[in-house]
Formats: sequence, C-alpha cells, structure tokens
Amino acid sequence: MAILDDTDNLLRLYLHHCGLSEVPRDFHLWTCLSMIAAAVSNRVYLEKFKKPLAPNLYIALIGPSGIGKGEAIDAALKFVAREPQMHLYSEDLSRLLGVHD
Repeated sequence: MAILDDTDNLLRLYLHHCGLSEVPRDFHLWTCLSMIAAAVSNRVYLEKFKKPLAPNLYIALIGPSGIGKGEAIDAALKFVAREPQMHLYSEDLSRLLGVHD
C-alpha cells in the first residue's frame, strides 16, 4: 500500500498552513486562488476563437466587520509581498464605491 502524500497540492498545503481559526476557510481558499491567478498573470492562457484568454480573477471577500477578511489577505501577502512581478492592490471598495452602512 502506497503512502498518500498531499505535498504536491498547493491549495491543501496553503490551507494546512493557515490552520484552524475563526477565519472562514473559504476566505483562505479564495485568497490563495487569487494569489495563484496573480502569480501566473497573463503568462498562462487558453486560446479561444484564435485569441488568448488569460485567467483573470477578481475576487471580493464579503462579510461583516471582524470576520477575518483582512487576516486571510494578510496571510497570503506574507508569501508574495516581496515578489516584484506581483502588483498588489488593497483598498476598501465600499468607500470607493460610495457604499455606506
């Protein structure tokens, strides 16, 4: 019987790194997916209708204050903040869009 080894699955490794906390696991999952998409940028694409189609992802973590959106983002930023090809954008979109409580 072979020993199962999950060390080649980046999502599982990342979620294991994040551990169990009050932050919803889905926030960590989607933050990791956005980090992967940002890392590959337009260097990976699918050709559709004879044109390159890049895997652009725009992800918004939505939830009440204090649920862990910022913690999930901060956990991912530790891995990519010093990478020059990563162009980070972090802003309170509700303020930019004029959405108020």
